[in-house]
Amino acid sequence: MPDQRVVVCIPCLLLGGSELATLSLVKALVGADYEVTVCCYYEREAEMVSRFQQAGVRVELLGLSRGRLSALFSVLVGFFRSQRPEVVHVQYLAPGMVPILAARWVGVRHVFATIHAAGPRGYGLKAKSMLRFSAGLTDHFFCVSQNAEQFWFGSVSRVQEPSQWRKTHHSTIYNGIDVEAIRTAGEGVQRENLLLGLPSDARVVGIVGRLVQLKGHSTLLQAMAGVLREMPQTYLLVIGSGADEAQFRREAEMLGVADHVLWQGRMEPEVLPQYYHVMDVLAAPSHWEGFGLTAAEAMAAGKPVVGADVPGLREVVADRLTGYLVPVGDAEALAAKLLALLSDECLAREMGANGLKRVRMMFDTTHFRDGWTRAYQALLAD
Repeated sequence: MPDQRVVVCIPCLLLGGSELATLSLVKALVGADYEVTVCCYYEREAEMVSRFQQAGVRVELLGLSRGRLSALFSVLVGFFRSQRPEVVHVQYLAPGMVPILAARWVGVRHVFATIHAAGPRGYGLKAKSMLRFSAGLTDHFFCVSQNAEQFWFGSVSRVQEPSQWRKTHHSTIYNGIDVEAIRTAGEGVQRENLLLGLPSDARVVGIVGRLVQLKGHSTLLQAMAGVLREMPQTYLLVIGSGADEAQFRREAEMLGVADHVLWQGRMEPEVLPQYYHVMDVLAAPSHWEGFGLTAAEAMAAGKPVVGADVPGLREVVADRLTGYLVPVGDAEALAAKLLALLSDECLAREMGANGLKRVRMMFDTTHFRDGWTRAYQALLAD
């Protein structure tokens, strides 16, 4: 049985998709009997720290301030020397190169990294060059989708046999979701109990994620103006919080859709699945995504998805089968596809059922755990 010490490095422990994916990773490693420590260098929330501790890992909070990379490097060098891990697994979020350099400086035997995001609107040539340099210092670089792998490395390594893990330098392990937990979360849920005061004939479009420009809320608000002209009983359910919330609220007022927007705020992961079940369709108009986590979760609830045609979402949402993909920033196209699903319940149910089948086949947590277990076993084999 494995007894190797693994240090998982991450800049922050906040309630976000990358942190939740990292939590799933450490649960998989603990389940395979690895001794796991999570090292967080910057911001954290007590509740998120507690989630990791409840998963059976030790959490080390360095409490550093952003900006001084030399200080981060120095502290990590000392930390790795004291811990003497067999593996350092870096969650490649800025500044992802620093922990990789520190681990190699100390002489950690195995260094892995995972990248969670991709897309030309977020990352240019400089970011690609830095990542590829960093990848050259790792034993293996993991991506959360094949589209992300293609974006960063220009190719996809489709690992079929354990021996192939050691023959390729990068590969994909999809993020995992608990399909059955999400599917059954809707049992007994009544829309009127979650969304008080909503008319009985209301149609609901949902969006889940941080309230920041890159998630495409502005495009969706513009699309809602078009949707409401055709279906005035439609409401937009906005779940999440973020730096641009005030701006989005102003935009909703300017577009005349504010009375049809329900701002639900940040939602705990245990509660969120119920809200997928009260949506008719999920909108995911992001400018880029490494992996469309909320799209996959909505599909697990049997809901169709209209998303932007970007890496990550392109891989999760099967266009015209489980929903639709539209050009980034195209509010008119987004409105048209939302209306197609809102006005045709049979089509929405069919696409929702197709989505449930797809996530079961590709993204269930059992596939995720098995993938990481096989990867670690192969890469750590003597």
